[in-house]
Amino acid sequence: TSCVVPNGVLTTKTSTRLVGPVTITTPGTFTIQVQNGSGTTLSNGASLTVNPPTPSISSISPTTVTAGTFSLTVNGSNFNTSNAQIVVTGPNCPTTTSCVVPNSVLTTKTSNQLVGPVTINTAGSFTIQVQNGSGTTLSNGASLTVNPSTPSISSISPTTVTAGTFSLTINGSNFNTSNAQIVVTGPNCPTTTSCVVPNGVLTTRTSNQLVGPVTINTPGSFTVQVQDGSGTTLSNGATLTVNAAAPSISNISPTTVTAGTFSLTINGSNFNTSNAQIV
Repeated sequence: TSCVVPNGVLTTKTSTRLVGPVTITTPGTFTIQVQNGSGTTLSNGASLTVNPPTPSISSISPTTVTAGTFSLTVNGSNFNTSNAQIVVTGPNCPTTTSCVVPNSVLTTKTSNQLVGPVTINTAGSFTIQVQNGSGTTLSNGASLTVNPSTPSISSISPTTVTAGTFSLTINGSNFNTSNAQIVVTGPNCPTTTSCVVPNGVLTTRTSNQLVGPVTINTPGSFTVQVQDGSGTTLSNGATLTVNAAAPSISNISPTTVTAGTFSLTINGSNFNTSNAQIV
């Protein structure tokens, strides 16, 4: 008597056929029987298998993120709170079992919404789906765009140098080893494209450290940044102080003179034409 489809709602009623609407929201195996009036003898039974409804996604939020770990909200319907999981496919996630956010880590689980932490370290376009348990039917897909993470500088060494060519070490995070470059701005380096140390000349390239030769001939205060490829977002800046190179004498002529006034030639390097003087 628990689940009965009454005669009044049947759409076809003949001595050999009955047709009518049945509502079953719980998956499983059921027995179907016919009874000619309440309390009368039941017919033999026929088995009916009810499968779980396929989950469906209506929206996700956010739809664009920066590579790393972030919280993803999936809205839709037919999510099984006990086993629903988020399935991610895309770069470095080639199959529907490669990148799965299991039910146990989800922070919100209702029939209409799932919320949980997702980690994607590769930039690109990804498809988000929901699956009510491993191996079951996948929902429709929603697109998620993952942008490259912005490089960040924690420190540089040295912070003070003498004008000329020197080795600079940059420590931080999110450095792309294949295209990270050092960007210098300051005196005689007015824009972020004026003075760039390209990836190809760097002697150390890891996700956390870059080392390479930098040439600055003008003294002053400079800003050092990292950029994962030309035209991409710049990191925060670190200050580099460049001191003027000390003058150096290679020789003088003449080296012997008679007391009095004479002309002296000094050869060397790093003489500042605006204020160099002979002492």
